[in-house]
Amino acid sequence: MKGTPSDSTKWESVLIGSALLVFVTCATLYSIQFPLRKYLFGLTDREGQGKVGTVASAVGDLRREIQGQSDFRRISTGESLFNGDAVVSSPEGKARLSLDDGGTIDLEPGSMVKLSFENQYSFQGITPQANVQIIQGKVTSKPGKSRILLTALGKPTLTILPGVIPEVINDAHVPSVPVVTEPVPVPSVSPSPVSSPSPSPSPSPSPSPSPSPSPSPSPSPRPEKTKIITAKIINPINGAKFTLPNFSTPPQIDISFNWRLIPARLSSFIRIAKLGKNEPIIFKRLLSASMPTSVKATIGQPGEYVWDILASEEPAAPILAHSSFSVAKKYRGIEVLPPLVAGQNLKDSELKEKLIRNFDITLNWKPIEGAKSYLVEVFDPPIAANLLLKREVTVNRYQLNREQVLNGGFYYKVTAVLKNGFVAESEMNLYGFKFLPPVLMQPTNRAIISAKKLANGIILMTWRATNFTESYLLEIAKDPDFKQIFSSVPITENFYVLKLPPRGEYFWRLRSRSKKVLSPVSSTSSFQVTE
Repeated sequence: MKGTPSDSTKWESVLIGSALLVFVTCATLYSIQFPLRKYLFGLTDREGQGKVGTVASAVGDLRREIQGQSDFRRISTGESLFNGDAVVSSPEGKARLSLDDGGTIDLEPGSMVKLSFENQYSFQGITPQANVQIIQGKVTSKPGKSRILLTALGKPTLTILPGVIPEVINDAHVPSVPVVTEPVPVPSVSPSPVSSPSPSPSPSPSPSPSPSPSPSPSPSPRPEKTKIITAKIINPINGAKFTLPNFSTPPQIDISFNWRLIPARLSSFIRIAKLGKNEPIIFKRLLSASMPTSVKATIGQPGEYVWDILASEEPAAPILAHSSFSVAKKYRGIEVLPPLVAGQNLKDSELKEKLIRNFDITLNWKPIEGAKSYLVEVFDPPIAANLLLKREVTVNRYQLNREQVLNGGFYYKVTAVLKNGFVAESEMNLYGFKFLPPVLMQPTNRAIISAKKLANGIILMTWRATNFTESYLLEIAKDPDFKQIFSSVPITENFYVLKLPPRGEYFWRLRSRSKKVLSPVSSTSSFQVTE
């Protein structure tokens, strides 16, 4: 049976819709740079970048900054180079980089390049292309099988085809860019009250007609006299105060009640009730001998309580002993977990593996049964006297902003009101975060720099980056006290290209900046410029 035109139109619509869905999905993954290779082929971030070459030769100090990291580490001949690497030669050194496609890149003293390989798509197919950004210095290149695109700061872009060996000198500077039960009353274990034998009525003496004395009436049984005088409270004493054990689950407390009957008696009754409640929490008959009588009760609500020892279960039974106790409303019931900074357990801004720029701090704690919400209170150091903020949340975490963290830390506490009236709270916790300054790398301290040996009169300054940093403040002075400032510039990267200053000794230091917060100053290094 042939399909109708409407059926064909439906199938075309389905195919077009599916194609659009696949296109949108692929475009989204590409735009957010989703690491598809990592999840499909199990590649690590480093393997996913791809090897592009090796260090063919190196004279002097040669350093490389791996993409995603932020410090220049020393490399030597034979080491692999990867896509995204930045390579820098020392003022007295030079190097040759050998590309996997047969091309070479030569770095003269004091030069820096960044490698970037990508595929060019055309009707003729896929053509690999090496994009080499020359940050500073003198660089020459010989292409292999693929062409090389040289991009120099402040210079035109050059496309180097096989057989062409250009030389590019770049004099441009790196621009300055800018969170009880109430147990059902035990029906007194419904003890049957101890009943005393009922006295039999005494027969009326029959009058005797004779004067002789009438016979004595038979003795009638009398009610047994109670021997209980009182009861002595042993525990808990009157006015005792109880607090739930730490992290009680469920939130309740077991209390033992002990007393002694004086004189001893076979049984007595205990009644425990909460003030303001009509029904007792427990009403129980206890058997005892001469030893103290004991009973354990589970208290599942905070408040004031009374307990009595009675002679019987009758409403008007005499109270042999009376006492009271209380159960505190607050207890330590919330266990705080280490706060997370950018999803990690960090105490400072020191760079560990990958550079982290986005900053947030999340307070975490274990959830507690019966809590509908949590109250987070943050206090300022050093004595937690001033309340900075108070927030109510419905989940077991809260995110703070960076200014409160970077300014020396804070105290915080978490509380929760439970269904049965108890208030679980955490300890007062101190969290301190150190916003560290950078570590100076190059030039090394007390370095002597010869102006004649410098390429193009440029000094390259580098330092170890810090996490959560938006920019760095570089200060160069002519004296160690930084009273004679030679240069002071904000920089977003962890390197700076300095035009050769006049001969003499210079001192330099750095500070990290995150919004309005500045780190302490770094250690001070010096270098001397000679002829």
